[in-house]
Amino acid sequence: MLGGGSFGFALRAALRMTVLGQAGPLGFALRSGWDDSSVVGGRVKESGCNGGRVEEMWVENRRCEVWAMGLPGKALFLDRDGVINHEVGYLHAADEVRWVEGIFELCRVAVGLGYRLVVVTNQAGIARGMYTEAQYEALMEWMLAEFVKEGAALDAVYFCPFHPEGVGKYKREHEDRKPGTGMLRRAAKELGVELGASVMVGDRCTDVAAANAAGLRRAFLLEGTETGCEGEYTSVKTLHQVQEWLVVAAAASADEVAHGDADLDGALE
Repeated sequence: MLGGGSFGFALRAALRMTVLGQAGPLGFALRSGWDDSSVVGGRVKESGCNGGRVEEMWVENRRCEVWAMGLPGKALFLDRDGVINHEVGYLHAADEVRWVEGIFELCRVAVGLGYRLVVVTNQAGIARGMYTEAQYEALMEWMLAEFVKEGAALDAVYFCPFHPEGVGKYKREHEDRKPGTGMLRRAAKELGVELGASVMVGDRCTDVAAANAAGLRRAFLLEGTETGCEGEYTSVKTLHQVQEWLVVAAAASADEVAHGDADLDGALE
């Protein structure tokens, strides 16, 4: 999706399976000869079905049986500066990138739980003439490659280069600029994710406001940049706390799927 304010690598699967004749994220209850536990997550690689029963799945190179039901897609939305990398002031060069501790582990875990990884970032530096779109895209290509090396390839990146105090063509309001919901809604449409099942991690009140306005399931505010935001959110000191929430929520959802009641919104409330 390069161009038009978004780009990303091809989608990849943490778990490969077939279900209900179409590709997409899903939840499933695991049944096998060695383990009666439940798991949630996975991406469908190929189409095909047999009366709604998934006949084969590989988990850690071991074959098992699953019964599956399709669930809406979901995304882990990530702000960039302050969440993926530390704020350095109009970042536009790879040698200035300092990763926020835990970002790659969080993303690997999220993928394993069936989340799409989507970056949504305001880029006022472009609007203010601090760097060009070409410089921004070159940096993001490098960052995307680093995520691939870490086993956590991003599904898409959306950015807003506009600002009301910008220069030239960039001086304007735009629905994509957070707290606007434009980037989130575009991702929902283009990636097939349900906003009500998705999660945002940001470090500014505009991230919280965008998540709330778009109806996301949960907004996390990573402490250190802004505090005292209005709206509904969970304040966290580290990305590991977000990771723990995702795991616990997935376990609760898996239990509900296994018992035929996939009320995911009720988990951990």
